[in-house]
Amino acid sequence: MRKDIKLLLKDPRIIIAFVALLIAIIAIRPMPVKAEDGSFNLKTNIKKGIDLAGGIEALIELEEPTLENAQAVIQVLSQRISSFGLKEADFSILSIDGKYYVKLTLAEANESDLKDIIESEGVFEARIEREATDVFVLNGKKYEIKDLNESCVLVGNYTLCVNGSAVIIDDIPVIYKGKKEEVHYFDLIVFTGSDIVSIRKDVNSERIIRTEGGYQFSFGVIITQEAAEKFAKVTKDMKVVVQGTNQYLDKPLNLYLDGKLISNLSIVASLKGRAVTEPVITGYGKTLEEAKKEMFKLESILMSGRLPTKIKIVEINIISPTLGKDFLNRSIYAIIIAIIVISLVVYIRYREKIFVIPMILTSISEAILILGFAALVGWTIDLAAIAGIVAAIGTGIDDQIVVLDESKRKKVKESIKLKLKRAFFIIFTSAFTTIAAMLPLLFSSFANVKGFAFTTIVGVLIGVFITRPAFSKVVEFFKD
Repeated sequence: MRKDIKLLLKDPRIIIAFVALLIAIIAIRPMPVKAEDGSFNLKTNIKKGIDLAGGIEALIELEEPTLENAQAVIQVLSQRISSFGLKEADFSILSIDGKYYVKLTLAEANESDLKDIIESEGVFEARIEREATDVFVLNGKKYEIKDLNESCVLVGNYTLCVNGSAVIIDDIPVIYKGKKEEVHYFDLIVFTGSDIVSIRKDVNSERIIRTEGGYQFSFGVIITQEAAEKFAKVTKDMKVVVQGTNQYLDKPLNLYLDGKLISNLSIVASLKGRAVTEPVITGYGKTLEEAKKEMFKLESILMSGRLPTKIKIVEINIISPTLGKDFLNRSIYAIIIAIIVISLVVYIRYREKIFVIPMILTSISEAILILGFAALVGWTIDLAAIAGIVAAIGTGIDDQIVVLDESKRKKVKESIKLKLKRAFFIIFTSAFTTIAAMLPLLFSSFANVKGFAFTTIVGVLIGVFITRPAFSKVVEFFKD
């Protein structure tokens, strides 16, 4: 009797399996990408561990090597790495000769990326330069300037020296830069990284435009009301200059990172004396990629804040993905060969080729569903996870054989549905036994063991609730 395959495809168990498979493929998002040598590689949304993707391992020394500083450094660096877009960072604290070090393992990164994001102390300052001869004016108040020696002056009752720390005048940190031809130069700190509340990443605030000689990026930040009041005080007495058809204040807003000038912004005249809480940060790059990288770097540093102590990378190891890729390829080949061999054994055992193809498709579907789940939740696929996938698929094949065995039992007055019901009792018992065995490993302190346990549990659950029911429906359909 010829079966109407449309009836099978309309069954809820088959529909659920197809929908789940479609969602998994969308989550994985496989895309061919052309490499520099002209070949094509498959790019996906799956996060690969360092043993598969390669990466870098670094030992970081702290200037003040206390446990508290090591913990704070990890917190700052993990936020920087996350916002910078680098993948799979793993931190640990090492104690060597009474000193604490931070060990960092970073997947899919190179030495340049690591140094760019780590070696910045994160001291960000927005300054406005001021000039004065005999009188220093700030927020409408006048302070008489007197020379004390070649590098120090007296501003009102405040002593300022070149290379000295900032002196607070009317709540504004003021830095003395020196004297040239009777003119004194000062830097007034308007706001710092600690004054930044958040970074605006919306379309209107974050942008990159092409300019002469390169690309300019910009993004908005939101600063505290206190910092905005400082901006108002500093700009209150500044002069307005005309540039073409526009009017600006006579000095720009200079942006410093770790004491180095990274950018300067012209201040429009309309902002004079106003408390601005949403200034814009800009920067430049010679290429579009360089501009993007610099913008992400600056954003990540501003979002994470300042490191609690100076740090230095004392050792760097490059981890090659060659062995991991070789293991991955061998694992895939092993899975394919195993599925084919088992399918042939099943065919020889039952002499019904109608079940061989569904068995192969079910096993492949389970692997795709596990990878899709990993892509959705951001779970990292490493060598341990691959071992978990192999274990889950092996359990799945075993369950499919149970379904076939039970469906072939020759008992009088016993329907195929009753046989499959008995099969699923065995499958559920086996599944929960496997999960129970994996739970202690899941809460282990060893990351690799946890990865194996988690992937195995996910694979078993996917099999029990999605692929096994679909496979049993196929068996029921053709045996009924």
